[in-house]
Amino acid sequence: MSLIIYGAIIFVIGLVITIGTYSAAASGGGTYIVSWGPMAVGLIAMIRGTVHLVADRGAMGPPGMAPGAGYGAPIPGAGQPGYGGPGFGAPGYAAPGYAAPGYAGSGFPAGSPGP
Repeated sequence: MSLIIYGAIIFVIGLVITIGTYSAAASGGGTYIVSWGPMAVGLIAMIRGTVHLVADRGAMGPPGMAPGAGYGAPIPGAGQPGYGGPGFGAPGYAAPGYAAPGYAGSGFPAGSPGP
């Protein structure tokens, strides 16, 4: 959204310069400046901002989906790993009481000879 606003501001600056110099030249004679550079840059920025805005809104998914989930992302609920369901911890962490090799023990059952 900010790209659209900045583009509009730059476009208006170019337009004001063009209209101001044209009105000065029309009343007293002389030349005027068509500042097409700022107007072109502003127009391109507004188009890019609009494209980004449409793409971001399209990625959000239908209204029934969780906010910001996007297409293909599961809606958080009970029983899904990492979403607070029973028996699940945070994603990437082992369940409580689990000892991986090299962390809280040898990783081998008690009484086994090991590697």
